[in-house]
Amino acid sequence: MKSYCLLISIVGCLFSYSQTDSLKQTFLDPVPVYATHQPETLVAKPFYSIFDFDFTGDRLLLLSAERSLSSAKIELSDYSGKVISTYELPKRAGAAKHFFHDYEGYTDLICEDSVFRIDVMNNELLVSHIPQKDFKKYVLPVSDTIRQTYYYQDQWVHYPQFNYYHLKNSDSASQVLKTVINEDLMKLYNLEYYYLKPAQQLEARRTANLYKTDVHIIAALMSGFTKSLFYEPLYAPLFILKDTICIFNHHNDHLYHYNKNSVFIDSVKISYHHPKSWREWKKQLIVDKTEHKVYAFFSKDGHHYLKQIDFQTGKIVGQYHLKHHSAERIKIRDGYIYYVYRPFGSTQEKFLYRERIE
Repeated sequence: MKSYCLLISIVGCLFSYSQTDSLKQTFLDPVPVYATHQPETLVAKPFYSIFDFDFTGDRLLLLSAERSLSSAKIELSDYSGKVISTYELPKRAGAAKHFFHDYEGYTDLICEDSVFRIDVMNNELLVSHIPQKDFKKYVLPVSDTIRQTYYYQDQWVHYPQFNYYHLKNSDSASQVLKTVINEDLMKLYNLEYYYLKPAQQLEARRTANLYKTDVHIIAALMSGFTKSLFYEPLYAPLFILKDTICIFNHHNDHLYHYNKNSVFIDSVKISYHHPKSWREWKKQLIVDKTEHKVYAFFSKDGHHYLKQIDFQTGKIVGQYHLKHHSAERIKIRDGYIYYVYRPFGSTQEKFLYRERIE
């Protein structure tokens, strides 16, 4: 249900007639009346759940299953919940995981053993297989593109440093746009080699020579440091907003701006990712590309809320709390928050909802 803010001016007219039959009027003060904001249910199926979704034009792509994602299907639906087309995933694909919206605007479905690209022609789903190796090499690293320039990264989750690159179609080689590093974590990472026993250090050096890599990387992997509580993968996403390339580097508290020609403009300090309770920051930015707005995702005991971040100043300009507890797969488009939700302890299937950001 759409939420409307109605201001109703109630004008009361008190009529009394004097002995001369003259009309008298008394005006009362205006009274503001507001509608109660409630989430809108978009897709609600009684016999199966919606596990993920994505947008395609003015319709929705749904990842649904009756029990588990090992036997899932892709559905094309309108915003009233009417299913237009269905595609059953083959068993050899493995269990479905989630949708991925790539830089070309396609929706890709990532499964355990396969990757599928989804397209829509008229009212039919067109699903094609993409080799996993090609997907990880040519699609997954690309953050975005503008003016025939591709922006991609070489991030590896087991190393606290990576680069962003830009490459034009007409260029033969890419160039480094920005290096992202967590310097404090890198110091701890490199110290792992010196904590190894002499025999382990020798093994690390031999392995590093064999694979032609840094011995500190081998040592950190051998010690299990990258799987410990002291290590976390870097989160510094790149987005293109109104022809401005923005890199939100949460590890040195700066937001970097580049123009459409990949030329550095400026940087501003950011602090929204340091709330009083640091656990509430969930290391996720959600972008409404249709309205060019950025939201930081926070959660406390399953109660989710978003802070709108001005991508030019890096400041917080608004905050919104989701109505439903423990909502999943949150995405934003056209000023609406979309998510999958099932009430705790309920036998209801997972439905797709949306809320207007006020």
